[in-house]
Amino acid sequence: MINQNSLETPARNIELITDIITGKGEKENGGSERASTLSDLFEALIGAFYLDTDLETVKEFILKLVKNEFPDPQKLLLDLNPKGILQEYSQKKWNEPPIYNILSVSGPDHAPVFTVEVTVDQTSSTGTASSRKQAEIEAAKNAILIISKTDPDCF
Repeated sequence: MINQNSLETPARNIELITDIITGKGEKENGGSERASTLSDLFEALIGAFYLDTDLETVKEFILKLVKNEFPDPQKLLLDLNPKGILQEYSQKKWNEPPIYNILSVSGPDHAPVFTVEVTVDQTSSTGTASSRKQAEIEAAKNAILIISKTDPDCF
């Protein structure tokens, strides 16, 4: 669970953004809104909370947040590693890996937008994001959602 995507959401939900003190340049560039800044802040908060209390108190706090964000444990896995889930399912079901293709790259050089398609057996889906890797993750997640309509046990 310790990655930027999984830590950014609870940081936003408990409104840590209101407690960030940044310099003028960072503020002007939206530094307190960055996912990396929020996830780092949340991780530091948990560490400080642990040092100030005990493991059991921190565990209760985190479990409450996780239950609010991810009431369905399967969805938690899908959000954390959709490419891995799709890879395992595809290998097991069809003995073939998913195939990822970049459909397009648009936007300026400093802010590209990638659209990627993933194909597994007869299913294909797309994902769009600011990096190829993130677009692949979105495409995999969308493919799993499509597959789960006919095979609810796919993940």
